[in-house]
Amino acid sequence: MSDARIGSSVGTGGTNEAGDVRVVQDLLNRAAGARLDVDGDCGPLTEQAIADYQKGFTRRPDGRVDPGGLTLRKLNEAVAGGRTPQGAPERAPAEGAPAAPGGGPSSGTRLQALGRGSGFYSYAKPERQFGSDPLLDVLRAVGTRLARAGLEYGVGDLSFEQGGAISPHKTHTSGRHADLRPIRSDGSHDPTSIGDPSYSRDSTRLLVEALQAQPAVTQILFNDTDIAGVRTWPAHDNHLHIQVR
Repeated sequence: MSDARIGSSVGTGGTNEAGDVRVVQDLLNRAAGARLDVDGDCGPLTEQAIADYQKGFTRRPDGRVDPGGLTLRKLNEAVAGGRTPQGAPERAPAEGAPAAPGGGPSSGTRLQALGRGSGFYSYAKPERQFGSDPLLDVLRAVGTRLARAGLEYGVGDLSFEQGGAISPHKTHTSGRHADLRPIRSDGSHDPTSIGDPSYSRDSTRLLVEALQAQPAVTQILFNDTDIAGVRTWPAHDNHLHIQVR
């Protein structure tokens, strides 16, 4: 069995071409039991999985896999030696993923438009609000729950209809990521940020709790450390970033 190869760097600060990302995600699943979705999206979970794996052989993990580099060599050696951790099942690529150019949905598949619904409003252009069924189900269910409390939350960028790169994001290529606006205390649909007088921590906490109640949600990035269950990430004071399975 030949070693897996990548054409460009993957991870923190990398080029993150979708095909290369899928190779690294698959290697991490097989070598380290990372349980990543093999979808070509190099998001925070993939970057963290790379860094965690590097801690096993270097004191300075950088969260990146380079072509011909030490991390790629270690991953290939682990897979060739069959050293997948006990109890960590190998994850096959998502159905249709190898045929998805640019990290988008599988060939012939179109993502669905979010449209309108109860308990949420849109603050992105319609052409940037296409998602997978699991993502749209989450957004609508959360909206229904918040509407019962008399609240609305804002939904920003999801993906393009055919997936693929969507500036300025590294992710949002496959309909499984969404940016959400924190809830304001005055009910306005204008932007807000942690520390701004208009920001409502209590209402935004209800938003996070509604997201956490959805089994499909795998991560919530947001920098308000007074809200349980979120993970801090640079430049996430003014929006939440969620990912679904």
